[in-house]
Amino acid sequence: MNADTSTQRIYLDHAAATPVWPAVREVSNEVLQLVGNPMSHHASGRRTWHKLKAATQSLAQLLGINQSELVVTSGATESNTFAIAGALSNPAARGRLLLSALEHPSVVRAAEQYAPAGVEIVRVPVQKNGIVSPETLEQLLTPDTLLVSVSAASHELGVIQPIRRIAQRIRRYNTSHNARILFHTDASQLAAWEKVAPHGLGVDLLTISGAKVGSGTGTGLLYMKTGTNLQPLLPGGGQQLGRRGGTEDLRAITALAVGLRETWRCLPKHSPRIRLLRDDLVNQLHAVFPDIEYNQHPEGLPNIVSLTLTGIDESAAVYALDAAGIEVSTGAACSGAKENLSSLIAIGRSKKEARATLRLTLGWETTAKQVKEAVRRIGPVLTTARTRNLRTKTLKSTGEALAQAYSSRYTESTKETRV
Repeated sequence: MNADTSTQRIYLDHAAATPVWPAVREVSNEVLQLVGNPMSHHASGRRTWHKLKAATQSLAQLLGINQSELVVTSGATESNTFAIAGALSNPAARGRLLLSALEHPSVVRAAEQYAPAGVEIVRVPVQKNGIVSPETLEQLLTPDTLLVSVSAASHELGVIQPIRRIAQRIRRYNTSHNARILFHTDASQLAAWEKVAPHGLGVDLLTISGAKVGSGTGTGLLYMKTGTNLQPLLPGGGQQLGRRGGTEDLRAITALAVGLRETWRCLPKHSPRIRLLRDDLVNQLHAVFPDIEYNQHPEGLPNIVSLTLTGIDESAAVYALDAAGIEVSTGAACSGAKENLSSLIAIGRSKKEARATLRLTLGWETTAKQVKEAVRRIGPVLTTARTRNLRTKTLKSTGEALAQAYSSRYTESTKETRV
């Protein structure tokens, strides 16, 4: 029996985190019944070690890489930080670090925090369609460039970047200038809809987030090409060939392997349908708001809608839509307003337009009925948000006050626990 969609909450924030696959729930429950450290030399330890080995072998096979090139992490933020910080670990380093204008906040913040004083952070501009020109990027390379980071697909605009062509340019530059420029790509969003093969892309470092492939939050990986040596963030006890210490999270690793397998197995069935639903959502919203403007690349990821509707306050609109049972975002869930603005400004939006932009993202569970119902609710809410701007700003302030109050209570309770 189908539930009435008019009474359901509708989740349109899959680019932040996707529902966990049923197979992931099943394997997680199995693993949670086990006890034992994979490094222990008794029966329970050996049992968990064999499970761990099978999961890492599965991940390596899915990616088409050697197991020695795989580092399992707690998510994309750790992977990105490891890639950036590891490449900049020498405090005497001098040169350049190139980041595309559409990078995820975790990449930007890692660069800002770990770049030594002698390293210049250069933002690579994008074209109006959000694509990085390989030719433009090559012109910014210098023999002392340490690393280039370009997201394979934008978390806000869905733009898919020409990673292979960029990698070719960097390799050619390295050869002709006797340089050693590393190339990193955050493929978290791309891997949610397209199988990625690090060796085929030609990158040195590649990030994937388990939260984007139905494995649950707290899971991720970093591909590290053979011969690429990074200073570990967590030396610990020498696990994962000394590149990430600490007892391995068997549940997270097995969940990541199964989630990635299920995502790539089901892509042929879901991707075309989701693209049609996305286009239908765009058309239905345009019928309600003829002046609405869209920022996503039409040939990019199949699930992302980035809309600008002048007259709304993005944060207030998110609160109001949430009250109506529609869950959307203004951009990356873990970013602040500054990062959300920068991506939109990079493609030519003004600050005013950027502050009137919402991101709606679909997933494999999204249905045509949900899209229709979402539009039915979104229309009145955004209309009200435009005509009663002061009231929605009050709603924003109220929501921020509640969030701050919760944060304060959490901090106090944490302090009490530690005493």
